Order: sequence, then structure tokens, then C-alpha cells
Amino acid sequence: MRIPVDWKSLYPDFPNLKTSSTFHPTSRATPYEIKNPCPYNCVAHALEVKDGYYWPQEDAKWFDGIARDGSLGSIAEAFAKQGYAQCKSGDLERGKQKIAIYMGVDGPTHVARQLASGDWTSKIGVNIDARHSLRDLSGLLYGKASIFMARKRMKRRRTK
Repeated sequence: MRIPVDWKSLYPDFPNLKTSSTFHPTSRATPYEIKNPCPYNCVAHALEVKDGYYWPQEDAKWFDGIARDGSLGSIAEAFAKQGYAQCKSGDLERGKQKIAIYMGVDGPTHVARQLASGDWTSKIGVNIDARHSLRDLSGLLYGKASIFMARKRMKRRRTK
């Protein structure tokens, strides 16, 4: 099923979208129609997997041996197991793939992945994949991109 999206409806949660020149939907649907529901979340999107809702809580997929306590530590540890290490910033670095962990007042809220272009990509809610800047998603809902991690950028295999 496809549902129309009114981008202005996102403004209360993401006020920086009002002036953004970088926010673009990237779902396979047309820019104004987004597939719903999509069976994955921001952590899965950052890990480039599309097979589930990953979050350190009891009713979600998570990684063996890592606490399901919803903490920054558990999210950072999960990404460390995937080869990421904490770094200083979200600035583009040649040969590095980065993630940004957004922090709200109560802890981690969201994870975004940096593209080779320097733009960022995220799964927003249940039905929006988007390309954006870090600032675009800053606000009351997600807080601010506060923790950055990097690993060597993996080369994509070309399929015939």
C-alpha cells in the first residue's frame, strides 16, 4: 500500500526541514508516496540490513551478549561489534563510513549513516527513508547528533 506524505506534517518534530535544501526521500516510491509499512528501523538502516526492528529493548531484535537496556553504551557496543569505533565528528573522511547517534534528554533516540557523498541517510518512523544533513533531524523528537563512530568503508559488490 502507498500512502501520500505531506512533508509539512514533519515540521513539528523536525523544524529544520522548513529551511532544508538537503532533505530528500529516498524510498523506492515516488517522492510524495512512501511505502508503508517498512519492516526495519533506523538501526537496521544504518547497518544496511532490511530484516527487522533493532533496538536494545526486550521486544526488538538485538545482538547476543549486549545489554537490552536502551543505553548509549549498548548501541555503541552493537556498532563496535560491526567494526565501528568512536570518532570526533561527522565530517566526511575518505575511506570511512560513519554513523551518528542522536541523543535526546532521556538517552539515544536515532541512528543515521553517512553516505560516500557526505550526506546522511536514515529510516524515519515506519515509512520514510531519507537523505539529509545531520541538522535536518535535530530537534525535540531526536535531539542532536552527538556521538559519531566510523569504520573502513566497505566496497559494494556489483551484481550482473
